[in-house]
Amino acid sequence: MVKLMAVLRSIFLVFIALYAVKALPLALMLSSDARRGDVMVPFTKIESVASITWLAIAWIAVEVVVGWSHVWVAGKLRDRAAAKAAAPAAPPPTPRS
Repeated sequence: MVKLMAVLRSIFLVFIALYAVKALPLALMLSSDARRGDVMVPFTKIESVASITWLAIAWIAVEVVVGWSHVWVAGKLRDRAAAKAAAPAAPPPTPRS
């Protein structure tokens, strides 16, 4: 279940990043007309939408990293437990008389 959630978060991160690049008019943000405010959409609105979008992407990226690190740690613990279970038990010490 944890791995499934990490995969879903990764897919969502890729989707939201591509959507932000497509939805935000980057050419408008970089044009000199937009900096002067000679366009229909105020540059400050686009700038605030862009900053909020990238903040959301950063938050999702943190969740993805935490999710995959949890998967990695869980795998390491599972491997360690399997190796411990597969190792032969040490013989009991012989009593000295």
